[in-house]
Amino acid sequence: MNTIPNITISNVTGHTLRLNALHITTTYSGLLEGLPDEELNAKELDHCRDQIQRLYGQGRPVHVLPPAVLMKRGRPHLPPVTCWAWLSSTQPLRDAHRDGSHLFLIWFTDLDPSQSLRNLIVAAAHDLVWTSVAEDFSI
Repeated sequence: MNTIPNITISNVTGHTLRLNALHITTTYSGLLEGLPDEELNAKELDHCRDQIQRLYGQGRPVHVLPPAVLMKRGRPHLPPVTCWAWLSSTQPLRDAHRDGSHLFLIWFTDLDPSQSLRNLIVAAAHDLVWTSVAEDFSI
């Protein structure tokens, strides 16, 4: 069984965040016919949220970084790569008796094949205001 590398980053709010899971896929991988539009883009976001809830349980905190929408042939296209990461911190945010805080982060990007996984995570999560988007958890 492959294990995820131990990737930790420090973000702008000073929290040390650990990567627990990472999912990367092409944004429109399931599109067999038709062209992207606002409705399809919203469904792509819903699909990401549904996958997270199905794999990790209902009620998980999810934050979506607003995607840069590109206009191609007069239609709104999301960036070609969809990513979501499960990040956690050993620091609880609201209740000192909890074990830490966590968040599932969804973002869309142009993936540079030479970019390391760590740099991919840093680019997405560095500017997160962790205290505003993450929730405490208990083990």
